[in-house]
Amino acid sequence: MRILLFCLLFCGVWSAPAQSVQVVNACGGKLSGPDMTVEFSIGEPAIETLFTGQEAVTQGFIQPDYFGCLASLEEIIQTICAGETYLFNGQALKVSGQYEATYTNLLGCDSTVVLQLEVLDPQGFAAEDDEANLFLPATSLMLHPLDNDLLPPGFSAMLTFYSPAYAGTVGSPDSVALLYNLQNSGFTGQDSFRYVVCLRQCLQAVCDTAWVYVLVTSDLSTVDEKDLTNTITPNGDGLNDVFDPLQELIDQGKYVSVNQARLSIFNRWGERIFYNKDTYKPWDGRAGGKQIVPQGTYYYILRLELNDALVVKGPINVFGTNE
Repeated sequence: MRILLFCLLFCGVWSAPAQSVQVVNACGGKLSGPDMTVEFSIGEPAIETLFTGQEAVTQGFIQPDYFGCLASLEEIIQTICAGETYLFNGQALKVSGQYEATYTNLLGCDSTVVLQLEVLDPQGFAAEDDEANLFLPATSLMLHPLDNDLLPPGFSAMLTFYSPAYAGTVGSPDSVALLYNLQNSGFTGQDSFRYVVCLRQCLQAVCDTAWVYVLVTSDLSTVDEKDLTNTITPNGDGLNDVFDPLQELIDQGKYVSVNQARLSIFNRWGERIFYNKDTYKPWDGRAGGKQIVPQGTYYYILRLELNDALVVKGPINVFGTNE
């Protein structure tokens, strides 16, 4: 009778719902239910495995204290963004730190909850546009638009929205990557769609928007100097005044972004007289952007920063100048 009364007063509740099993307290003996059986001893630390259907859950048992209560400690790790508040034990918290609260149940047993709160500043977060190449005959392309987005320290992000593309479909397998599938088999050129990325750590939505540009083109691995002009006449008559190899490739159905191309021009002594440092521009026959160069043979290097870098080089002849 005393043992029964002790367990009624100090033992926790064991329940076996359809999808979960919980042992709140332990006073020794055997508990049996339709889905499981657990054996344990008073005051003996043990690890038991509870089986519920096809699932297994590991539950730790700890020793009761002098009064028969089980010491209970729960830790909460929470991240919020600057300007947000987190409600804990009746307080609206806005500052990083460790906070504790103690609760007492009807049997007089205490439970302690420890909150580890970190407040992060999302300043500087920005989504950046992306460019990628889809080389025919391939029809699908896995994209990782978050790789170049600007994330402040301590933050991670996820995709929350993406708009339809013109010539293909867009889907996300994991809220991080995007899969582009070309649907229009006759399409070449630039397709685009918009995506929204949000910070995971913020309680309220902190998001930004960017675009993905997919350049659908034929295989560029076979491009060489024979596909490009080798002569210009930069005399200002509007005919053949510039050397623009990127536009020539586009005219041939081989699409490359201006952000993926770099053009260098060298004289016969190997001195570089023209170079695209940031964004591609055609060569207008000037050295260093100043005077038109003398007639003669020069040399170009066109570097295409695609999935694998491609370099095309060859001679370029200059005629029709007064030099």
